[in-house]
Amino acid sequence: MKVNKLSGLSLNKRLAGLAFVLAASAMVASFVAPEGLKNQNDRPRFISVVTLANAIKNREEFLLIDLRDAEAYEEFHLPSAVNIPYDSALAMDFESKVIFYSGDDYLAKRLWEKRHESLGPNTMVLYGGVHDWYEKLLYPELPINIPEEHKTMVNQVIELSTYYGGQIEFVESQEVLEYYEYDLNKKYWPRAKRTNGLVRKGC
Repeated sequence: MKVNKLSGLSLNKRLAGLAFVLAASAMVASFVAPEGLKNQNDRPRFISVVTLANAIKNREEFLLIDLRDAEAYEEFHLPSAVNIPYDSALAMDFESKVIFYSGDDYLAKRLWEKRHESLGPNTMVLYGGVHDWYEKLLYPELPINIPEEHKTMVNQVIELSTYYGGQIEFVESQEVLEYYEYDLNKKYWPRAKRTNGLVRKGC
């Protein structure tokens, strides 16, 4: 009887431990994959500030929507963008190619998460929003010594920054190029520091 009792306790402990592990795994999964985004294919398709800047310059056809409030939009917005605040955009249908952006990319990703099933396949989110447009396109940091394999990419950033009236700061570090090495097919994007006031205003 003592052996059976001890075995029962051991089994209960194992079951309790398994339940704890499963609960912990569920909690982790909820952070890694938000509700409605369990499948990798359900994640928003990002567009970079460099690609968007080229598209605007070349007068490509798409609807660029600023999801921030009117005050933030009036203070600064991307060329050709129209202001449709987040709450209003939630209730609208978009049939043409649409690119959403916000202060960083929080509101734009949130809108996509809520509406991704009804949005068209051409819907995109501007990675980094106004923040990255400001810091990575208008006022980028670029290396003084440019590796040969990165010259085309750097020259493109320089050309676009000049075109949009920006100013480049040349630095010793070449790590600043890592940001520009990501393309639209990458699963993960670099995490930029969110320090500029343009990010916080209007989210």
